[in-house]
This record gives sequence, C-alpha cells and structure tokens, in this order.
Amino acid sequence: TTSLYKAVSEGMQSLIKYREDLEKQGISVKCNVFITSDGADNMSSQADCDMVKTCLNKIRSKEAWMRSFTISFLGLGEASIFRQACTDMGLNHTALVTLDTTKSRDTLKKEFRAHMGVVSKSSSSSAASTITF
Repeated sequence: TTSLYKAVSEGMQSLIKYREDLEKQGISVKCNVFITSDGADNMSSQADCDMVKTCLNKIRSKEAWMRSFTISFLGLGEASIFRQACTDMGLNHTALVTLDTTKSRDTLKKEFRAHMGVVSKSSSSSAASTITF
C-alpha cells in the first residue's frame, strides 16, 4: 500500500512548522524536500491531497520562501503514475524524475545515486535559489 499524499502532507506540515519556529529565532532557513515513491497513492484521503496544495500555496505566497524551498520528486516505475500524483498534489510535473524499474539493478543503483547527488548539491549550494514545484 502507498499513502503518498498523506506522507507528503505530514512532512510538509512538519517542515513548515519547523521552519517558522527557526525563523522566529532569527535563523535563516533553506528547505529541501525529496519525495520518492514506487507506486500510485492508494491509501490517502482527498483531504491529504488538499493539504499538500495548502502547504504549497503557503510557500508560494511568501517571496522569501520561494527562493529557499526546493522540492524534488523521484518516481520509481511508470512515469504517468507520478505525473498524475504531481498534478493531484499541485506540484510541477516537469521537474519530476522517474526511473524505469525494468532496467538492471546495477543501472538503477547508478541512476538513483546520480539523482541523489543532484539533490544533495542543490540543497548545499547557495546558487540553488529557484524552485520548480
């Protein structure tokens, strides 16, 4: 079973609250959300999906947050499933990366590591101030 929307919703809500707490203390914050899934959501409620959209709208409404939030989505499997998930949650599906799970295990490991390297570099680089979510 996959509760993708619920997991993203809970993660986004927690991250926003944590960010707000740090900012109240005068701490400058950058946020990097990395979503990974191997299947379509089949357990979450519509309310979970709507909460993701609410969180994204909150981020998009704050100019300072727009420059310091990165959301990446890596789908393992059929790309159309993850494009639909992006649409459902209000994410930009053009920034979605998918890996074809019919490839060999070694090829998948290599591609996964390459994508994780990009995510790691973007979260540590001060140049990574744009967001495509």
